Amino acid sequence: MERKLATVLFVDLVDSTGLVDALDPEIVQRRVREYFDETSACIESHGGMVEKFAGDAVMAAFGVPRTHEDDAQRALRAAFAVMEKVHALGLEARIGVEAGEVVVDDTASSTFATGEAVNVAARLQQVAAPGEIVLGPSVRRLAAGSVEVEDAGPVEIKGRRDAVWTWRAIRSLDVPRRATTAWFVGREQELELLENALARTVRDRRASLVTVYGDPGIGKTRLVSEFVEGAERTTTLRGRALPYGEGITYWPLASMIKSSAGISDDAPAAEAFEKLRLCCESEAVADLLAVALGVLGAAEDGRTAGELTWAVTLWAEQLAQAQPLVLVFEDVQWAEEPLLDVVEHLARALRDSPVLIVCVARPDLLEMRPSWGGGNPRALALELGALSPDESRELVDALLARTDVPPAQRALALEKAEGNPLFLEETARVFGDEDAGTLRRIPDSVQALIAARIDALDAPAKRVLQHAALIGRVFWRGALDALSPDLDVACALDKLLEREFVTPESHSSISGERAFRFQHGLIREVAYGTLTKAHRAEDHQTLAAWVAERAPEELADIRAYHLDHAASVW
Repeated sequence: MERKLATVLFVDLVDSTGLVDALDPEIVQRRVREYFDETSACIESHGGMVEKFAGDAVMAAFGVPRTHEDDAQRALRAAFAVMEKVHALGLEARIGVEAGEVVVDDTASSTFATGEAVNVAARLQQVAAPGEIVLGPSVRRLAAGSVEVEDAGPVEIKGRRDAVWTWRAIRSLDVPRRATTAWFVGREQELELLENALARTVRDRRASLVTVYGDPGIGKTRLVSEFVEGAERTTTLRGRALPYGEGITYWPLASMIKSSAGISDDAPAAEAFEKLRLCCESEAVADLLAVALGVLGAAEDGRTAGELTWAVTLWAEQLAQAQPLVLVFEDVQWAEEPLLDVVEHLARALRDSPVLIVCVARPDLLEMRPSWGGGNPRALALELGALSPDESRELVDALLARTDVPPAQRALALEKAEGNPLFLEETARVFGDEDAGTLRRIPDSVQALIAARIDALDAPAKRVLQHAALIGRVFWRGALDALSPDLDVACALDKLLEREFVTPESHSSISGERAFRFQHGLIREVAYGTLTKAHRAEDHQTLAAWVAERAPEELADIRAYHLDHAASVW
């Protein structure tokens, strides 16, 4: 069993009894079966899992068995898709959605989530009017900016003393990834490197490729936004790779091409085609149209990847004739191989065109494509690290400038965030509602980001990380062996070091024991939070015994700490 942050969705048909009374039983059976099939397909296509069917209701969980940083957004997009499908079947439904911590039983034949979020989502579905999607406070906070809502007032929940405030979801918003903060702090040298890359591209009239690497929340998008805003007399187009969905291979290119031609997402095909003809005078119009509509694939329209690459190259050359062109590809770690091929081809093939290609990616990209940018003398890699202590203080002062937050809270926000701008922003927001000197929870948005990284590990590495979190911010190899006797700890540690979850510690407090440290304290907190109370009690007991054996006197306080936690988790 495991504790996870998940988003829970309940769907129920409206007046199914009246449907049975009004129609032939065979027709009813077919339509209800179609309802279940369409609902399940919408949920699964957005990365959710159907947990159970109860009468005409469907319960689904997003973040089970694997957490994604955008599970709340996925759940809401799935909810709107379900409503469309249900309406097309001539039926009506109502939906409730809420996020929160759940316990997942993954030892059963199918995963099953329980927790307050499940109860709240079920209640919200009950109070929703036909055709409504009602949201709880946690999912509304997690999905802020990606959905239009209106206040729906308080709802009483059985077993809770206080009412839960709710909102009606009006429509999904397709918005670009939000930069970490409105303030640009530090990064002057990195910004100068991007500006120099553009200047060289314009001077030499040769394409250049710059890849900005960094962990989630480190400020990659904020840096690139600052650069784009200051890039005068250029044409800038942006597109973001998506982590899931159908027909997304060339999605970032489709976004760029539609933007360059002034094509809206809901434009009819004939209108889009006409605008592309005005924008592009070559025979590549048909290829570009297919890309712009987001439906291109070799099997779908008979064209090869090579033809598409040629067409996109011609499109970029034509745009760069008027003024320098900057193409920004975001979240490239989620891009599919064919898109990566096109980007690398553009960087090599555009020899008389001032085109700067900026790719924003997490280090995961190099695991999927170790050769990325290799062999291209005009390719540059730029890695972002944590803000310095002075830069962090400057940022937190800006974030809290208009709030009366005690110095103790500011100091704790700095300590928790450890130089990560997004973590600092979200932690500072939470601290505005917390008591000085305490933090009762990690911000949900931060927890989702870190949990998604952890869930991307294979099972042995994730288990070793959880055991390391139970030991502490600094942990020992021998303790991991004691907690994970059935695992290849050495192999798991290598993966954790490679993925930068942990780092070697220069000094060990136990003679002869190799020590390691979590790269970020919040990684340790989130990993520990995934352990159930039963696992915590058992593992704290095991760890206390190991400490007593290795250093009974020197580490008596640590042994007492783990014994106390073994007894107090319940």
